[in-house]
Amino acid sequence: GVPTWLEYRLGTNPTDENSVFKFFGVSDSEGQPTLSFTTEKFIQYQIESSTDLISWELTQTIDGVGGIYNFVDTLPEGEDHRFYRISVVRPGSISLDIEAEYGTPENSDSWLSIKNYQGNYVTVGVDGKIAFKAADQEEWQFVQSPTTKALWDVDFFNDQWFAVGNAGVVLQSSDGITWKRAETPDVPFLWSIANNGERIVAVGYRGGVISSDDGVSWIETNVSTPDFLRKVIWDGQRFIATGAQGVLLSSADGRRWTSINTQVSNALYDVAYSGSKYVVTGSEGTILVGESINNLSKSSAATSTDLYAVSWLGGRFVIGGENGVLLHSQLAAEWDVQLPVEGVSSPIWAFSPNQDQTFIKAVGSNGSIQNIRFILE
Repeated sequence: GVPTWLEYRLGTNPTDENSVFKFFGVSDSEGQPTLSFTTEKFIQYQIESSTDLISWELTQTIDGVGGIYNFVDTLPEGEDHRFYRISVVRPGSISLDIEAEYGTPENSDSWLSIKNYQGNYVTVGVDGKIAFKAADQEEWQFVQSPTTKALWDVDFFNDQWFAVGNAGVVLQSSDGITWKRAETPDVPFLWSIANNGERIVAVGYRGGVISSDDGVSWIETNVSTPDFLRKVIWDGQRFIATGAQGVLLSSADGRRWTSINTQVSNALYDVAYSGSKYVVTGSEGTILVGESINNLSKSSAATSTDLYAVSWLGGRFVIGGENGVLLHSQLAAEWDVQLPVEGVSSPIWAFSPNQDQTFIKAVGSNGSIQNIRFILE
């Protein structure tokens, strides 16, 4: 197999057998050799050519786009053969392209979470505010909410949207536009909600956990924690929940939970998984990183800002937090920090990547919804 360090250098995923660099060979059509090979986002490639395998000439530099690239060359008149080699070079700097999609400074309402399902988006926020954007529409639309309680998270499960929030509110909708209260156990506060395709789980105040296999009948299970559970995700194998005072939990079924020793006391706000690496973010610039959720270590972030959101976007981890801070890293070892992000209101509460992982939507205060793209320079 390919060494893990080389996989990271190539931008491929060492835990995914389908994530590999592939060279499909050289074809020749009327004296125009064509090289076909796979590329990864945020990785640069150099194509060099030679007629004698001794002297090489740089022919083209390519920015990876996450798909197959076809390089077409033309042989000079009288030349009947040419050798090629492809190398991965150190990427250039990554710049940010930030576009305000919705919201103005005059709108003081904060969006607290956002979810993408097949190109359809729902964002939720303070005072029970809900907005919906269909995949085939350019504009967001406010929809009527059956609650004035703050809504902290949203998810899609069993052909239904679900939103959770203050006072243990759970809302559901089949179309993202018409919402109703769901009948759920009496839980004081729900922060987050996630599903594994077969069960949906919501977590909140003092270890309160509710779950359902159909979105109709809910079961309450409590976890012993010192304060709150802030975020829950499904990583493909298990549910993972973060919480106050360094609390980190895992569960195969969302009902029986195991505590993980993080050796930190700061609040943990969010967690993301790339398929090969976990990143957990928290208060005062806390970042925990590891290939196993059970073996995390601190990563230096060069910021003491509270970090509320983390996501994996097509080859890079992205972190957002207080004061509009934005961090990003390919390997989650060294972080590029921009503070504050121009056009992104303080704080950044949540992220949601688009379908093809080419950009990420960030939501925050002042009703802001931003599209953030990374550009390789």
